Amino acid sequence: MEKLLKQNIAFFDSEFTSNSLKDRGIQELIQCALIVCTVTYTEEKKPIGISNPIAEYKTFVKTNYNKELSEYIKGLTGITNDEMKRGESFADVMMKLRDLIEQYKIKSIVVWGPDQMLLRRNCALNGFEKNTMRKILDRFKDVSVKISKLYGYKCSVSQKQICENLKLKMDGKNHDAYYDALNLSKMISRIVENNQK
Repeated sequence: MEKLLKQNIAFFDSEFTSNSLKDRGIQELIQCALIVCTVTYTEEKKPIGISNPIAEYKTFVKTNYNKELSEYIKGLTGITNDEMKRGESFADVMMKLRDLIEQYKIKSIVVWGPDQMLLRRNCALNGFEKNTMRKILDRFKDVSVKISKLYGYKCSVSQKQICENLKLKMDGKNHDAYYDALNLSKMISRIVENNQK
């Protein structure tokens, strides 16, 4: 019988103060979530299953430059100015992410879209220390293009479209960092499950 191995993996999503298509200005982090699961895989590195979440971190983030959210972003995300203002500091959020990554020995953080690029800009904007930043952001893996192409799309599409292809019911509301990270974990789990069949 083949030996099965286990490794923790994380799923991450974030929301920002502006959407370059609708707003102008600095895109600051206002909400993020990290979901930690365990992947079971074969000695040949073929994943055969992903667990339910074993740890979660979700928070609103206080901004330094954008003191008010645009009506578009409030409508899109459901985040209020009060929630943003009561959020944790960017530095505290990054340190908590780093601590979770180290605690659970996470080598890969799965994202859907340009989270890594936007967080890298936010790190520079906030003068965040580069070695800690690399410990977090170098683990990010954007799967949006690869999975979209797997399901016949020419370019990256929304998580919602892929979930519809998989006949997977999404939890919560789109553009809520926690539910987007949770739905991403369920989507990848279903893809792994389907591949086994």
